[in-house]
Amino acid sequence: FTVITLNNVGRSEESKESNAVMCDEPLPSGWAQYYDAGNEQHYYVNAKTNQRTWLRPDTDPYYVDTELFLEFTPAEMGKFKELYHELDYDQSGAVNEEELNSIL
Repeated sequence: FTVITLNNVGRSEESKESNAVMCDEPLPSGWAQYYDAGNEQHYYVNAKTNQRTWLRPDTDPYYVDTELFLEFTPAEMGKFKELYHELDYDQSGAVNEEELNSIL
């Protein structure tokens, strides 16, 4: 959008176009969003866990709440991702009930 003001002196020139307005849901606790001008895209950082990702954390199929994430070692999280990938037979990015029941 642009802005034009009107006062007792007269009408101003039209402003330059504004930055885009984003109306996203709040990020999960501990996460912040930043903009990388070089790549022209946003990235996300969790200061508690030192995680960085180009994907919004709550849309990442491997997303785990920060407090739960901190209870695991990096090796354990790696194993979790490996198992998740193995269970996702249809490669949909989600483990459905049938895939989950296959290991129970």
